[in-house]
Amino acid sequence: MMSEVRGLHTRAKLALDRKDHQVAFSLYEELAKLGDLEGKCRLASLHRDVRGDFGAAVEWFKRAAEQGSAEALCMLGYLYRGGQGVLKDDIAAVNCFRKSAELGYCEAEEVYAQCLEAGIGVTQDNDTAIQWYRRAADHGSAGALVHLGKIFSGEKKSDVDFAQAFVFYARAAQLGDPEAQFELGLMYYDGRGVTKDIEKALKWLSESSRRGYLVARRVMMYLPEFLERTSTMAQYNGTGVQVKRTQ
Repeated sequence: MMSEVRGLHTRAKLALDRKDHQVAFSLYEELAKLGDLEGKCRLASLHRDVRGDFGAAVEWFKRAAEQGSAEALCMLGYLYRGGQGVLKDDIAAVNCFRKSAELGYCEAEEVYAQCLEAGIGVTQDNDTAIQWYRRAADHGSAGALVHLGKIFSGEKKSDVDFAQAFVFYARAAQLGDPEAQFELGLMYYDGRGVTKDIEKALKWLSESSRRGYLVARRVMMYLPEFLERTSTMAQYNGTGVQVKRTQ
């Protein structure tokens, strides 16, 4: 049985890679009927993302959740939150996110923290939100690190701690998050939580801009240090915005 299940998964993934959704549906449906947990989740995702059949997605995510799937619980939370395939129910959504988070599912840890922070479907609790953001961050979530950076830089918290905010933004920036790279660049530029360093500020602002973060691109247009360095470079045309050239 195990070898049969592995073979079905291999064929299903290959079908997805070549975007043969009909074959993928058939194979994952077979896996789901065999009781395979991942098969149920993938079948639910296909119903949601390919066919737009949210009712069927809810049905299969529920079956997977009943088997203890943290992923399925988190996805059910999104469906309850958006009222897709079920009546919109923020309380049910938060319960799903919480259960998934308690199973260690990183995405659910972050979104549950967001609900706690905003008071969506649950009593607002910033301290508990921070705890869950920290758990998600420890599991590799750049988004959770950005949220923590915002909280400790004073955007959402009265007791500002720029040094802590800098650490969180730096971790997220290293993971490639363009918003964190932008915020880190500003901290270096202003000397908040770290010694002022224009070179590093421009490095991180440029990286954020390169990754498509438009706010970073706009800000750089008005930084005198950046304009001075690029004013004679043809690719910038004296604007601070790099011109894309075609061959």
